[in-house]
Amino acid sequence: MKHLERLKIPRWLNYDLETENVSLHFFCDASKLAYSAVAFIRVQTRDYVQVHLLQAKARVAPSGRKETTIARLELLGATICARLASSIIKEFEADNIYFWTDSSTVLAWIQRNEIWDVFVHNRIKEIKQLTPIDSWRHVPGAMNPADLPSRGCSASYIIASKWWEGPEWLYLPPEEWPKEDFSADEKEIALEKKKKIVSTLINLNASDLVLTRFSSYRKTIRLVDWICRFVYNCKHQNKKKDELTVSEINEAENLLIRLIQCESFHGIEDKRIISLNPFIDHGIIRTKTAIFQRDDTSEFRTPAILPSDHPLVKSLIMEEHKLKGHIGISHVLNSLRERFWILAGRRVVSSVLKTCITCKRYSSKNVNPPAPPLPGDRVQDASVFQITGIDYAGPILLREYQKAWICLFTCAVYRCVHLELVTSLTTDTFLQTFHRFVARRGKPSIIYTDNGTNFVGACNALASIDFNEVSRQGADERIIWKFIPPGAPYPR
Repeated sequence: MKHLERLKIPRWLNYDLETENVSLHFFCDASKLAYSAVAFIRVQTRDYVQVHLLQAKARVAPSGRKETTIARLELLGATICARLASSIIKEFEADNIYFWTDSSTVLAWIQRNEIWDVFVHNRIKEIKQLTPIDSWRHVPGAMNPADLPSRGCSASYIIASKWWEGPEWLYLPPEEWPKEDFSADEKEIALEKKKKIVSTLINLNASDLVLTRFSSYRKTIRLVDWICRFVYNCKHQNKKKDELTVSEINEAENLLIRLIQCESFHGIEDKRIISLNPFIDHGIIRTKTAIFQRDDTSEFRTPAILPSDHPLVKSLIMEEHKLKGHIGISHVLNSLRERFWILAGRRVVSSVLKTCITCKRYSSKNVNPPAPPLPGDRVQDASVFQITGIDYAGPILLREYQKAWICLFTCAVYRCVHLELVTSLTTDTFLQTFHRFVARRGKPSIIYTDNGTNFVGACNALASIDFNEVSRQGADERIIWKFIPPGAPYPR
């Protein structure tokens, strides 16, 4: 401390009207311990040159878990140098202003217009706002007066040093000052470049994104839209909480189209679409149609090209088919071509519409099994009612709650019908009815009839007929009586 008592700092700058040139020189430097900035004024008259210290600043290097690099410390020194210059320039009218640094890396950061990392970007932005870029120059480390405050020295050394009077080369003409021949370390410079995140989809598959698991194309678009909404809310402070807008849905559909094209095509040079005169519009491959000059929507004049074998394209076709009321192939294709150009469109639309369950339900044909051959008694040569089938129909309610039935005699060969009215289902009544039929139509040779129950409601009533008696009298008349199984239809 006793040496500091002998420290004297001259305050008079010898700055008068005979001065020919006044220039301000700002130096910056850094070490692992501190970073500093020094300002000198150079006054040139007719007879001599004087250099005086104006101001100096030093800051202790930041300490933390992660060690700060020397290049970043040099940048911090350049930052306080720019701040120091902004306050000094306001007080002095200088003809020229110079900024000196011995770090070629910092000088490259300042002079190059590139996107740097956040730490470097913020400080370079401040330096460019406070100082002109073309005023920064390179000085060798041994000739940089800011080296002393950045590394520190004893009190006795600073008192005896000529540091107060500036570097010796400042007394020389500007032609003899340090030259701009320096080589920068490109690897160290590139370390602070802002990293660009590039996502390359080598084998993109829509099924990996669970996009093909939805039966509806509209649901798939809404899924993509909600994913985009989630990504937006993660990046921005103002969160979107409302329902999806039309513009968001359109952006999601465009993203889905780009995904389909990226998976299916190899650019506009793909041999499957080269004949369609394709071009890229906002990342979507489109085709120029014959109505390109028409005053209409861009989607109608330049529809997006889609493959025919992609699951999402088939979902799009089915969605359009259902939305238009299950229209036919030509109508679906014409509706889709207002926005898309699907390769082999008619073929893929036809194959998709064949899978529509609703259309199958209304357009399917009933299964008609092949008809079996008719029984022999139906196709042989015979007279009318020679082969007859007998059955009962009814009952029919008469007045005073009396019931009646109709006995049907049907010719098996010519399909003639004879009707007889009966008032009971007894065996005698049936035999009387049969005798009346024989008297009118002639005696049949073969008769088919039920062997028991014919109708569920007439089960008890028909049970009163004695078919054995009927068969016995038929045999006396030389009539072959054939009984069909109960519940079976009359043989054709």
